[in-house]
Amino acid sequence: TEIKVRTTLFNTNSELSIRPERQLTEGHVYILRTYNKEGTDLSDGSKNKLHVECNFRAKRSYQLYTETAGQEVYDTLLIGSRLFVAQGSGGLRVLDYSNPTQMSTMVTVPSIDSNDSSGLVFPGKVMGLGRYREVIGSQTYERVVVIGGGDKTLGFIKLLDISQLESTDPGIQRITQYKTQIICDSASSAVSLPAGYPRGVKVIDHYAFVTVLGDGLVVVDLDKMGEQSNNKSIIRFHSEENIGDVGVYRGIIETQIEQADGSYEVSTKKDNIIAAVLVNYYGLKFFNLN
Repeated sequence: TEIKVRTTLFNTNSELSIRPERQLTEGHVYILRTYNKEGTDLSDGSKNKLHVECNFRAKRSYQLYTETAGQEVYDTLLIGSRLFVAQGSGGLRVLDYSNPTQMSTMVTVPSIDSNDSSGLVFPGKVMGLGRYREVIGSQTYERVVVIGGGDKTLGFIKLLDISQLESTDPGIQRITQYKTQIICDSASSAVSLPAGYPRGVKVIDHYAFVTVLGDGLVVVDLDKMGEQSNNKSIIRFHSEENIGDVGVYRGIIETQIEQADGSYEVSTKKDNIIAAVLVNYYGLKFFNLN
């Protein structure tokens, strides 16, 4: 018996979602086929044919791993088999995810609230994580973006160097601070920057988009950040006190230009960076950030 499905092409034009229109029965074996009896293959946005046929068994999700130590968890980031966890006042923890049923802690970078002053220490709660691939010459370096603070301390964004993460040498610091930037004042004392609580971060290209509760959307150029905080790296700010979250993507915006005869000509601009901002209690706002 054939089951109707719905297909959705993502903005990348190379990823496709296939969802059945009715619930699958647990324990049954199904066949996913991306072509029909006439031999017509499903294609992506670049006209690449997706000729796939595979068997799978429907199964309920089940728990692989759990912790009951009462740890704070605000965000996670998976790079390869390494799971980075933002633990608020507990700092940053990196888990070995190679076996999801038996995860283990590889390294912990504490915050100032954890009373641990060894090595790198975050000046406030660790709240959000992002991934940044920095290109220098012909080399690409993996960086972890960390945001936090803003409660009793200044809000911050930091780039971490994780090139030594796999080292087993006890004399080598496995995670080091590469760049840093203050992005907001503490909520208790607004001096030179708007006060707020950094809550999340999205990274696209070399830009970080940080949601700061009580403040707004802060845009940081990661390439302009340095070993010390500088104002050059904060390139844009959108005030929105009730900001909740942000999604950032590339899109095409069509603009109409009025001609001398009163008609309109459509001018298409590609590669616009668009931010969809969730505003608590109100809804959505969209910004063209080019």
